[in-house]
Amino acid sequence: MDELLAEKPDEVDKNNTDSSENDIPDIEIDDSPSIDGELRTFIDHISSLSATMDIAMKSIWVAFEKTRKEFLEFEKENVIRHEDNGKRELLVKADCAQQFNSLTKQLSTYSLAFKTIPRSYVMALISQYDAFLGRLLRVIYLTKPEMLNASERNLTFAQLVEFGSIDDAKEYILEKEIESILRKSHAEQFQILESKFDMPLRKGLNIWPTFIEITERRNLFVHTGGIVSSQYLKVCQEHNVPIKEIKVGDELTVNPKYFENAYNAVFEIGFKLAHVLWRKFIPDELGAADGNLIDIGFDALYSENYELTKMIFDFAAQTLKKYSREESRRIMIVNRSLAYKWSGDDKRAREMISQEDWSATRARFRLAEAVILENYDDAYEIMREIGKNRNEVAIEDYRTWPLFKAFKKTDGFQEVFKEIFDESYNKVEQPSIELPKELVSETESTLAQKGDECS
Repeated sequence: MDELLAEKPDEVDKNNTDSSENDIPDIEIDDSPSIDGELRTFIDHISSLSATMDIAMKSIWVAFEKTRKEFLEFEKENVIRHEDNGKRELLVKADCAQQFNSLTKQLSTYSLAFKTIPRSYVMALISQYDAFLGRLLRVIYLTKPEMLNASERNLTFAQLVEFGSIDDAKEYILEKEIESILRKSHAEQFQILESKFDMPLRKGLNIWPTFIEITERRNLFVHTGGIVSSQYLKVCQEHNVPIKEIKVGDELTVNPKYFENAYNAVFEIGFKLAHVLWRKFIPDELGAADGNLIDIGFDALYSENYELTKMIFDFAAQTLKKYSREESRRIMIVNRSLAYKWSGDDKRAREMISQEDWSATRARFRLAEAVILENYDDAYEIMREIGKNRNEVAIEDYRTWPLFKAFKKTDGFQEVFKEIFDESYNKVEQPSIELPKELVSETESTLAQKGDECS
């Protein structure tokens, strides 16, 4: 894995579950469902919303501006503004009435889209979380089927007869158990999980009030068109949400800053819940869990979302405090330090990295220490020591790792890089891109049409 100081932990046995003879019969577990896979899918899905929100709004703005300019030009030639006894009127040429109506309708549609599209993104964000929670619980129950023994769900004889096998009956109970949780409010869901799993899930979870407000605002968008209800105020007050001067009858909206905060909050809730449950109920997958955390943290760091990066590695250092191996712990320290450094808190970054002794570690770690502390002369020497050893730092790593964000701009770095690899740092080869077959065929068709037009 050519990511910042990140390596794949050894694979572990996911099917090692103990059960007594009084437990329900063993369920044959599908290897594909895993917390690792479900968490990555969840983050991919909500990240797609975050990445396209701005694009969608810009597209609407472009369309709105284009139509607005068309309307202004149309108005100059075909519309007369008239006022009679204080009453304003627009006089439109009879043969231009249809075009006038069309333009005003488009403007109205785009104006509404500025309000409805951001709301739909918040609703989609919570929908993705709900789906993820269901899949997460499914993995937990499939991995630990004995946990369903506590279920009080009963089947009638008629229902048992309808099922084709005992596995079908167990699947039915599993679905109903998960469905019963998902039907509750988001606050009630956590209460149920804390009771079922006998563990505090909200302790120290400072983002909780923000998460509750987002879910309640989503409910308003679904049920009241965004108009504040007494239920919204009641729930927010119960969970210490700072709603300030919001009152019944107000209409809530979504601006870019609100959506960014909502995305970060939903990300944090889903991420932390998955890792807490993962490490409690599937402890033999600690190596995989560490690898997942490092990968997701690196992606956030690479994307320059430093608030999420700090959240991930602060969580690892302050809450989890247990790691599959020493190297994983050190990787997390380096990435945590970088998150603070690139977010502007260089003092905190230096404190974190200086609390450890790196002298006896691998060259890549010693290089990281030197770079973060800006001991660049030491860093140049460690680069020479590493040379072309890809197991420590590969040539592409120098170009892509956030660790080298400022370091690679120094003259010394450029010189040592050329000395080691016998090429300029700025030389970047364009990788070949293989397009999906469907896109290739569409592209070829379009090019053929262009050729016909020009011939």
